Amino acid sequence: MISTVPRVATATKIDNRILFLISITGISILIFDLLNSISLLGIVVGVFSTLLFFEVCKTAVLRRFCSPPINKYPCLDESETTSISTSNDGVHVHGHARWNDGRAPLLLMIHGWSSNSIGTFERAKDFTDYHVVTVDLRGHGHGAKDPEFTAVKCASDTAALLDSLPQEKIEKIVIWGHSLGAFVALRLVSKYQGWWDDKVDSMILESPMTNYNLIFDEYLPNFLKILQPLMVKMVWKAWYKIHPDQPINGPEDVMLPKWGMPTCRTIVLQPKVDNRLGSAHYELLMQHIGDDCESHMLDDLTHSGSKINLTRNNLIRRFLDYSSPS
Repeated sequence: MISTVPRVATATKIDNRILFLISITGISILIFDLLNSISLLGIVVGVFSTLLFFEVCKTAVLRRFCSPPINKYPCLDESETTSISTSNDGVHVHGHARWNDGRAPLLLMIHGWSSNSIGTFERAKDFTDYHVVTVDLRGHGHGAKDPEFTAVKCASDTAALLDSLPQEKIEKIVIWGHSLGAFVALRLVSKYQGWWDDKVDSMILESPMTNYNLIFDEYLPNFLKILQPLMVKMVWKAWYKIHPDQPINGPEDVMLPKWGMPTCRTIVLQPKVDNRLGSAHYELLMQHIGDDCESHMLDDLTHSGSKINLTRNNLIRRFLDYSSPS
């Protein structure tokens, strides 16, 4: 079951589109003025429009890389799960749990961009012998509507949620990350510690994101590519203000291996045709993956919409059955 939350388009997004059109119009006036007869008014309008254009571009880029998604999608119906929550530096962290009786291994599910716990719970439906805990990342599902969104913050929030779980119920932990969730999972196991650290037995990386630089390349339109170094530096500066304890100083800081790597047995499940991330993220992971990791490229797996996939689940079940004992 799901509870419906209306999808909304904010006035800010609409305003930026209007400002973008105004700035382009002004720049066009400047070019026309220069090609014909130079006038003071044309120069003033052109300069103002150029500055406005840069400001609109800056706002759009920072919103994309430092803020959660604008649209809201249906959330998991909490009547069918146990709601769990904690706080991380004053920010609410929300999760959902399906607890079995007694002690059992735990599946920790981390969803991707613009998703939430609905998809992750569907993926875990067949694994009834496991406790299941999902986290709603900031700005997703029931997660905090905090304006500061980075993958580092998501990893920190997930670590805080793990810290809050009842240790006595958990035999071992398997972390399952999808897309951005896989990127968060890699940071989590590489940079954070808690009582749960020694219990992390294995990882599942599905359609993993592994390189934020590729997202920068994808997001910026071709006519803005010349501004990409400037835009990227603005994002890094904004990230530093959000988490100065974990600064991003260069492109290598937001890609494997420096971002984070598996620290335990890992299975990688990649769509043969990934229409969202392509193959570059997967190929980067394959360059650095260790001997204790296995990978599979699946014909019938898609990046989005594969909440239920028998081929994937059978591979995961076999992988988990051969996992180290708790």
